[in-house]
Amino acid sequence: MLRSLLSQHKSFSLLTVIMMFIGSTMVIEYVQKLSNDRAEQLQRSEAINLLSALRAEIEGEVNAVLHSARSLVTYIAVNPDSQAKDWRDLANEAFRSSRHVLSISIAPDNVISFVYPLLGNEELIGRSYQSAVNRWLPPEMSEQHYASIKVLGPMPLARGGLGLVAHTPIFTNHVIYAKRQWGQAVVIISLQSILASGSTMLNSDNFTIAIRGVDGLGADGDVFYGSEATFERAVASLNVSFPNGNWLLAATPKRSSLSWLEANSVRLAGYPMVVLLLGLLWAFLALYRETHGEARRDPLTGLANRRQLMDRLYRRHASGNSFTLLYIDLNSFKPINDRLGHHAGDNYLRAVAEVLRQTFIQADTVARTGGDEFVVLFASKNGARKNTTETNALCQQLTQAFADKTVILHGESFVIQASIGWANYPDDAADIDGLLNIADQRMYAQKRTNKEKAKQSI
Repeated sequence: MLRSLLSQHKSFSLLTVIMMFIGSTMVIEYVQKLSNDRAEQLQRSEAINLLSALRAEIEGEVNAVLHSARSLVTYIAVNPDSQAKDWRDLANEAFRSSRHVLSISIAPDNVISFVYPLLGNEELIGRSYQSAVNRWLPPEMSEQHYASIKVLGPMPLARGGLGLVAHTPIFTNHVIYAKRQWGQAVVIISLQSILASGSTMLNSDNFTIAIRGVDGLGADGDVFYGSEATFERAVASLNVSFPNGNWLLAATPKRSSLSWLEANSVRLAGYPMVVLLLGLLWAFLALYRETHGEARRDPLTGLANRRQLMDRLYRRHASGNSFTLLYIDLNSFKPINDRLGHHAGDNYLRAVAEVLRQTFIQADTVARTGGDEFVVLFASKNGARKNTTETNALCQQLTQAFADKTVILHGESFVIQASIGWANYPDDAADIDGLLNIADQRMYAQKRTNKEKAKQSI
């Protein structure tokens, strides 16, 4: 029974350690996920901040160009009879105020009569606005793109590079807006110059940037800066808004994921600590099992002690099930102990304990209650009570087992002799003290009988 109890304690300790390891693993993995998510969120926030700065730069520069050309458009709208000579100073001012402007064209009645600067653009003078549009745009994009303010492109320019084409309709009377369109103003903007203003963001050490949205089509437009792969792996994206549409900015980390150390930082710190703590817990539980076992085990024989026996007795009594006690007292122990010494006496007691273990393997508890006294507790099976005949059979079985055991001490042979008393619950007594008294009385009665037989044999 004691072995079973210790085994249960060990199983409980193992289960405790396993459950704590599982719980610790769940906590570590959860915290690691939070840490990784936090790192990704910080990376995403950094990407959004970068794209926000780039968006502000691009929108600011493009709107600044449109604003610089608006003064010329406003002047013409107010003075529809003005001539090219009247526009030159305003065009020059707009040209000088923005480093991104490549040219400004004015087309009264949709016929180009003014280009600034003129150098390199002479062939445009006198051409219809539509033919000029065909020069800047592919055929499928040239129809009806001049009826409202639009920023188109980027597209290849005749002089090389990529540019944006800003179309601004000019109206002389806004009350009859749709009927009095005076003409068109066209501003050609250098894309390289616009992007150069955001070079700090575009050349980020941490992120790769891409831009799409040719002709203001946003996510549906073609990629004109960076690669499609950047959009596929983007951690953040933002729209750049223009009068007629938008571009889509995307950023992806140049390091595609967290480093191995960053992705496992909590694990690297947590698991060694868990192993250490669980090792200490296992050592503590092992010490507890050892201490608990020693407190309930006879140190000499390894059998249960009186404390363990009484605990088992009270538990059996509380359950209401029947049980049987055998009370055993050795007959010849004191002379052996006195003549051969305590060491021999200890070996004799160990031999008695071994016989009890082997004889009553099915017993609930085998205990040494002190000195040369032993108690064996038998729990009932399926509620069946042992009768007197069955109990006497157990006593005879033990007597025969003792007789068959020869103990060698200091070269002398000894046969184990004992007196055995017994008691059945609840037939013999209704409480523990009563049972022990009855078993004790029967044991002493047999001891007297044994002594009388010994005298008669002399």
